[in-house]
Amino acid sequence: MVYLDYASSTPVDEEILKTYSKASLEYYNKMTCPNDLGIRSRHLYNTSINEMAKNMGVSNDELLLTNGNNYDVLLDIINTNRKSKNRVIISKLEVPAMYEFVKVLEDNNLKIDYVNNDEDGLIDLNDLKDLITSETLLVSIPYVNGELGIREPIKSVKQVIKKINEDILLFSDLSFAFGRVNVNFKDIDIGMMVTDNLYGIKGKGIIYKRSDLKITNDYSIELPSVVALAKMVEVSIDSLMDRERKVVDLNSRIVDKLKDYKGLLFNSNKYSIPYIINISFMDRYTEDIVNSMNDYEVYLSNADENSQLSTSVMAVYGDKIRSLTSVRISLSHLTSYRDVDYFLEVFNNIYYERGVSYEKDNSND
Repeated sequence: MVYLDYASSTPVDEEILKTYSKASLEYYNKMTCPNDLGIRSRHLYNTSINEMAKNMGVSNDELLLTNGNNYDVLLDIINTNRKSKNRVIISKLEVPAMYEFVKVLEDNNLKIDYVNNDEDGLIDLNDLKDLITSETLLVSIPYVNGELGIREPIKSVKQVIKKINEDILLFSDLSFAFGRVNVNFKDIDIGMMVTDNLYGIKGKGIIYKRSDLKITNDYSIELPSVVALAKMVEVSIDSLMDRERKVVDLNSRIVDKLKDYKGLLFNSNKYSIPYIINISFMDRYTEDIVNSMNDYEVYLSNADENSQLSTSVMAVYGDKIRSLTSVRISLSHLTSYRDVDYFLEVFNNIYYERGVSYEKDNSND
């Protein structure tokens, strides 16, 4: 098996899993218990939160840990801090889940404006300026786009917003950024990430919110998950440079080979992080390519499981065929060079409709 869909989901890191298992076995009582175990549990909880906040460069009261209900928490933050404003500006390069959330925002009497991007997929700052009104509550721009890997100029976006109105909130989905690029939480007001594609235990989330932003509900998760999240943050940050170094090399290996194929277009560009390579195989629909790869146990995807059309490719290139034939190859430090070689052979044989004969090796050399 060659897995090249790490932007969708990742295996749990062994060190993180061991941390979670150890905490589950040794700290199984409630932290409210007045006995020694309860006291130690509270101490471990507070220590884990402190370490997590320190590693992220934020304060403890700026962190919310969730059971994966990130959009519920985001809605809570938005509604609690509305101040009678009713407009939200959304990027056209968000993940599909964000567009589902737009329907929830509209049900909460918020009006949506969509900001344009330029030909490189970067937010059009002039269009953003024009969209901002006295009624604008929040601007949502992903730190890194999940389909094309394009890294947005978040710091510049914030400067534009705050120059017009300091009260406008900047939200950014960090799910494809954290652990892959350096994230400066002070460049945003609200951010969120999920553990599923960060080598953490499944179904958990981290919300960053500026300390003065209020929430209505109380959010908490069990102690073992808190400990595991703290370890996930630590590992992600400490390993960032080493992981990136390898992925850059893997990326180059793939791109150098694929660029020679006629009829293949690269949708990722110079602003894309090396973890994501998005291509369009212009005479083969996305589902056909993914299924052909599946036959050889090579697993990749388009970003939206419910649609063949890539909204991000459409937003950047305005080409429906290109959007219907796009495939995302997402890499990891776990990807081996043999994995890449096998993928390239399978791709070549699919391109020329030939059989595959290759001795697979899943080592991480």
